[in-house]
Amino acid sequence: MMLTELRYFLALLEAESFGRAAKSLRLHVSTLSRAISRLEDKLGVSLVERGPSGIKITPAGRIAFRHVQQLVKDASALAETLARNGSGEYGKIRVGFYLLLLNKSLTTLLFEWHGTYPDVNVTPYEAGEDSLHMALRNNRLDVVLIPDFQMHNYEEGLPIYSEQLIGVLPNDHHLAKKPALNWSDFDGERILLSARETEGLYSKLLAIRIAGGDFLPLNASTLSTLPFVRAGYGIMIAAEPYAKMNFADLSFIPLAENDAYFNINMAWRPQNEDPVVGKFVAFMRDRTNRLRSRPQTYAPPENPDLPA
Repeated sequence: MMLTELRYFLALLEAESFGRAAKSLRLHVSTLSRAISRLEDKLGVSLVERGPSGIKITPAGRIAFRHVQQLVKDASALAETLARNGSGEYGKIRVGFYLLLLNKSLTTLLFEWHGTYPDVNVTPYEAGEDSLHMALRNNRLDVVLIPDFQMHNYEEGLPIYSEQLIGVLPNDHHLAKKPALNWSDFDGERILLSARETEGLYSKLLAIRIAGGDFLPLNASTLSTLPFVRAGYGIMIAAEPYAKMNFADLSFIPLAENDAYFNINMAWRPQNEDPVVGKFVAFMRDRTNRLRSRPQTYAPPENPDLPA
């Protein structure tokens, strides 16, 4: 049974005559009549009674009408969905991350994407870097947001934004009154490292910058470590978005150093042929093309946030 014949049947009932229906469909009356006859033969029933004054729907035709109407509607919806998915305008993007997603540039990008492609859902997935890498390789994630010092694990990547580093101290700490900190201020200090920071930030950046720091790795998230900072067990170096969370009795002080930042990159599998993923990557690339390309070293960013 052809979908075309079902559409002809609906058009015939709407026009109430073969002549008017054929005209609306731009067909010869004989062509339309043969198509309806074929449909009746396939269904094994008479759908309409033909007469000189027009057509009259049969009881079987009334039953068929309800089902055919829904079938044609569902077929049209399916075709539209497939077309939109094929063009990357409908579907889902699974985004993995392991750092706090409060950066202004990132939220602006996601807001603009949602406004441009409202039918593509973006679902977040938080995990450690090893878990993210495996999930991306196994196609459980479409893209991941990864610091530049972890990009050696990935084939394709695009710098999206930069995170400035800040010091996190109890309000009564002797450094808390300073308007800005230098790397040398951390010499001799007990520096608490969350599990996520130990995965790369320490070995790739902090240990090089703070030769005299007393680092204490913890098997805890950054948020879970902050109460211990407040209790006086040590201080932290964290990404700037944590300062926006307004933790009581803690001071968040910027680092006045040209190399106190790291890039966040979006990585994906180049083998992924999903058009939705392709459109998402292209959107992010086009939107961030004003961000000056930098080598993967720690040099001063002109602006840690993407220009608006």
